[in-house]
Amino acid sequence: MGRCVAEAFRLVPGSRRLIAARWLLVLLSSLPAGLASRAMLAGGPARSPYFTLQPPPLPWTHLVRLFGEIPAAVPAALATASLTVLGGQFLLAGAVAVLRLPATPADPPRVLASIRRAGASHVRGFLGLVVAALLLGAAGAALLRLLGRTLAAHGDASGWGGVAMGVVIPSLMASLMLLWVASLGAWLLWARALLVIDRPSGAVRAARAAAGVLARHPFAALGFPMALSLGCVAGGGAVVGAWLAAEPASSWRGALWAAGMLAVVGAQSFAWHWMVRAVCLMASALDLPRSAASAGAALQQDGPPRDAISS
Repeated sequence: MGRCVAEAFRLVPGSRRLIAARWLLVLLSSLPAGLASRAMLAGGPARSPYFTLQPPPLPWTHLVRLFGEIPAAVPAALATASLTVLGGQFLLAGAVAVLRLPATPADPPRVLASIRRAGASHVRGFLGLVVAALLLGAAGAALLRLLGRTLAAHGDASGWGGVAMGVVIPSLMASLMLLWVASLGAWLLWARALLVIDRPSGAVRAARAAAGVLARHPFAALGFPMALSLGCVAGGGAVVGAWLAAEPASSWRGALWAAGMLAVVGAQSFAWHWMVRAVCLMASALDLPRSAASAGAALQQDGPPRDAISS
């Protein structure tokens, strides 16, 4: 499996167009929320002394109030999320359809046509899997909230210190929630990929097969997508935080930071391609493009031969 991850780093015919499509999807889907937020900031907070007289960077209390004063951006943010989810389903289906089949420079894949056909064929099953992931995420959040309250009540009764109560427990709960969301993302990626690879299986059996793969191969099938996703989020957050802390005064410095953000989105798009291609290669090594019944049965037995998945 490790060999599949390493091989997936290499670009193949169609890779550059898939990466470019992912880059454009992120930029275009973020426009509604960005434009609405800019208009609301210019109309209110940008003229308020509470914000303008505060030396940069803004404290967290100011940032919380700032976000509270732009409620009109909420519908645009919802529109952004909807566009991102729907566009992402089409793009992922097309990417799996392109990357799972060998292609040569003499016979390059038709990326846009694959995105359109595969996306239209699987969008219903994909959205069902997304809803299932959201429900599982909400259930996990509720359980972690209950666990946090139980630990807080026990700590209060046992006389734990302020650091344990105010720092350790919230940090632990946040870390567990982050890991839960990342693991759900890996499961959702595998389930959607297997649905494209073996469409007759249906979304339910693809979801079960994906869970079986993650359980049997936790390091490559689960750990790699989780680590790559968390790394992309952390890297993007670090750049945004550095941008806010720098407070570029001149226009050319602001342009440099904007170019840096575009480069970060490009790097994240490459990481997405790496992750999707790795899943396709691992699925091929595990001999998963089979009927759902045989795939599910194989996951309950000894699994594929070791020489097929060794790294």
